Amino acid sequence: MTDEIICPKCGSVMMPIDIKMPVGMICPSCNWSWATSYSSPMDEDTTVYVIRVVPCTNLSKAAMKLLSDISGKNFLYVHKQLQAGEWDLTSGHAWEVKEYADRLALLNIPYTISPDFKY
Repeated sequence: MTDEIICPKCGSVMMPIDIKMPVGMICPSCNWSWATSYSSPMDEDTTVYVIRVVPCTNLSKAAMKLLSDISGKNFLYVHKQLQAGEWDLTSGHAWEVKEYADRLALLNIPYTISPDFKY
């Protein structure tokens, strides 16, 4: 099964009008489009959330790489921070933090988010 949305006018695969706020789709072939006025509460949330990594040991190489990618720091820095205690991995708006949190959870990396994250 695919998540592609097909244009009802010409049959081409439609594209989001705006990646950051997916409120509509447009066909790159014939320009047929649709839009909605609905936006999710997460898209409208202007709170800046902080993801903190909880101290842990024996993380996989993939987990260390993910922490390095998200933080923009090298492996040595990440390793040192994990040994030192809880540390601020990154911060961002709800949709960014949700994406990072999902990726951390997939690799069983313990973390907290503040302020209280309801998504």
